[in-house]
Amino acid sequence: MCIICVEFQSNKLTANEALKNVSEMRGNISEEHAKEVLKMIFVDSIRKNRKPKSENEPEADEDWKYGSD
Repeated sequence: MCIICVEFQSNKLTANEALKNVSEMRGNISEEHAKEVLKMIFVDSIRKNRKPKSENEPEADEDWKYGSD
């Protein structure tokens, strides 16, 4: 595991800081590992920014007819 992974997973780096570090280290880490790190940052950011579903939100598969009352 690289220093970016360790520091990000221990919450010592923000997502933005980790992304900056990945871009600076692109020549020193493998392309495969860079993709893994970017995926880790992206997934973590999505989880942290996901809003709890409100009771008024429609289900994803509900058929909505806009403009009809």
